[in-house]
Amino acid sequence: MVKYILVAIFIIILITIFIYYENNVIDETKVNIINKKIPKNFNGYKIIHISDLHSKSFGYKQKRLVDRIKSNRPDLIFITGDFVDSRNYDEKPCLALIKEIKNIAPIYYVTGNHESRSGKSKEFCNKLSKFGVNILLDKYEYISLGEDRLNIFGIFDASVKIRDSKREIETRVNEKLDKIKGIRETELRILLAHRPEYFKNYKEAGFDIIFSGHAHGGQWRLPIIGGLMAPAQGWFPKYTSGVHVEDGKQLIISRGLGNSAFPIRLFNHPELIIVNLKDK
Repeated sequence: MVKYILVAIFIIILITIFIYYENNVIDETKVNIINKKIPKNFNGYKIIHISDLHSKSFGYKQKRLVDRIKSNRPDLIFITGDFVDSRNYDEKPCLALIKEIKNIAPIYYVTGNHESRSGKSKEFCNKLSKFGVNILLDKYEYISLGEDRLNIFGIFDASVKIRDSKREIETRVNEKLDKIKGIRETELRILLAHRPEYFKNYKEAGFDIIFSGHAHGGQWRLPIIGGLMAPAQGWFPKYTSGVHVEDGKQLIISRGLGNSAFPIRLFNHPELIIVNLKDK
């Protein structure tokens, strides 16, 4: 009997270690984005893409995550929403990260559904702004290098309540895109938007490179099949991770860093994406 108990304890320990490993080891995914519209002076520009932290901590003052970001020496940092978690609202891990990385590179941020549903989005964004974060509330900003400019657009998440219908959200997404879609149409246009499932809408609005999150990589990733389930996409979703190219437009999806309603990732480590812009 004692032997069986010891075996059971050993198995539980192994499972615990495995789950911890799956949910805390950060993968770095390096991506080259080639687009002839990338201005010459921005060729080789490096962007770090962060998404879906969900108030998760990676050590004291986010040290493990901060060290990864610093070591890659980015030119820009993009954050595509769900920085906080609305179910267990805690700003401290998010603000701790911003404090540590705000001097590494300019930071651009859009909200996700969790910020929207928390009811504290405005106050949270004000706190981020005080640290110098660029808040893209359905607008755009640009960076100049010599005579070249990089246009960065962003839309806040379109959710209002927990159970918004898909039609309601898509209508709001289109309304947000209508505010910015006609700007700088002949130049490269980068969009930060939390939800990847609206890639078609982003394409139709004329954006060239889109950064998204939200899908958590499909939560559990299965060999060959890929992601198992994602919010708003259901079972075996199409847009969960990686780079998708359609009609010459490119969608970069982060698997995210944290968890929310479903607390466990499987074969789907937290992810930091490092994007290199190439004009050819």
